[in-house]
Amino acid sequence: MTSHIVGATFLLDMGYNLFTFDYSGYGQSWGKPTLSGIQKDARAVFEHILERPKKFGSSVFGFGQSMGAYALARILPEIPSLKGAILEAGLFSFYDLFRQSYPHIKCTIPNEGYSALDTLPSSSVPKLFIHGTHDQVVPHTHSETMFEIAAGPKEIMILQGVGHIEAFLSTQSSSYTERIQLFVEKNAEKNDQRS
Repeated sequence: MTSHIVGATFLLDMGYNLFTFDYSGYGQSWGKPTLSGIQKDARAVFEHILERPKKFGSSVFGFGQSMGAYALARILPEIPSLKGAILEAGLFSFYDLFRQSYPHIKCTIPNEGYSALDTLPSSSVPKLFIHGTHDQVVPHTHSETMFEIAAGPKEIMILQGVGHIEAFLSTQSSSYTERIQLFVEKNAEKNDQRS
């Protein structure tokens, strides 16, 4: 949480509530980090929130950065009532990211059944992909690939010269936060009109 909270406080300034958590084995959370574990944790958090509309409201969005974007993309088909998903600097597969970064080293990360490319085509939740072209951790091509394969509605924002999860601190921070606010307002309104 401490690594990402600074880059999400603008949501509070916009008047939105923010619910954040640490995956098992990260921060102050107990347990051991695993690919299935981060998905299980994300699933449990959204179940907790969506089952309590009186406490959390009926207009719930997901906002994942890096590994959080991966976890959100993996579970999106299971949470169709989500109003929208913002996926920033996300990777579609840890296996593929490792193979791209270290092509000559044997990869022991599980591959089959752990790619966001398997789940994104099955979700009609509105999606906003955001990625910087100078990301040295996760290449922006990961977001472009996810955007291409994802079911609509979908949008993408590629930020020139921006590093990994640095949009909020960059010279493009205003356009970044404005795009997120527009995405949230547009999809909250659409879904409210349907109900």
